[in-house]
Amino acid sequence: MYSWLRHKTEALKDQVIAFACDLVRTPSPSPKEAEIGKLVETRMKELGYDKVFTDEFGNAIGIMFGRAAKPTLLLACHMDNADPGDDELWDRPPYSATIQHGHLHGAGASDCKGGLAAQVFAGAALRKGLLPFQGNLIVAATVAGVHEQSDGIRLLMKKTLPSVELKPTCAVLGEPTGLGLYWGSENSSSVWSIDPYHPVMEWARHALAIAGCEVRTGRWHMSRGVSAGKVLTQEFNVPTIGYGPGNEDISHVPNEYVEVRKIVRGMFGTAVVAHSVVGIPVYGGIRYALASVSAEERELSDATA
Repeated sequence: MYSWLRHKTEALKDQVIAFACDLVRTPSPSPKEAEIGKLVETRMKELGYDKVFTDEFGNAIGIMFGRAAKPTLLLACHMDNADPGDDELWDRPPYSATIQHGHLHGAGASDCKGGLAAQVFAGAALRKGLLPFQGNLIVAATVAGVHEQSDGIRLLMKKTLPSVELKPTCAVLGEPTGLGLYWGSENSSSVWSIDPYHPVMEWARHALAIAGCEVRTGRWHMSRGVSAGKVLTQEFNVPTIGYGPGNEDISHVPNEYVEVRKIVRGMFGTAVVAHSVVGIPVYGGIRYALASVSAEERELSDATA
């Protein structure tokens, strides 16, 4: 199954790289995300998402519906980029979106426009792979994510998703993890975490391993923290993990970049994780690998089956 999905993601390689370049080329300091939001909305429509819209707050949302009301997986990235500061500190113009030596350079490339491109195209890969969904997949490009408030994702959860009668069972943030699988943030300003052996982490771990992807777990330590995870876990009780191609150590600094190969790998890995949560279970698949989870974890697993 995953070899077929890998084939489909490889076919999308040039498109996801071009989309990542378009995102980096589009300045989007908060609260000026309207242009990049239109770019995301247009691309989601072209890729065949079932429902695509921009909400009243400026979040761009694409939905692929499954056969049942749940589980529902939220893939989320913020669209805004940090202020690049003085152009003279950059080797290239901060919005040049130059690719050199396998790196896509520009403000927001690592945090987290590379991750946004990977998430948007992960949904497309699943659709092109003709892999059926049991549950629903939401891909949300949110506003106001760079700063600690994370108002975009808060309003998405509080107002927008209830208006379309969807409630995420769990979420994956495309923030920079270097394609590690993260289960929280240890930054003092936005500490949050889930159990590193939570069923969502187990599904993701097993799926990535079966698909031949690197499996490396950890937590964010970047100075600003990952406030979207805190909002989702503490305000809305949504188990949240992180998986994205960027590198937190080179985010929000002059000469920020993301490795192009990791955008492509991140698209595949995100599609694999998404299918492990909302896809139709197959013999030998992820759900069968969780026979040893605790009673409490099994209850959650049953709720998402």
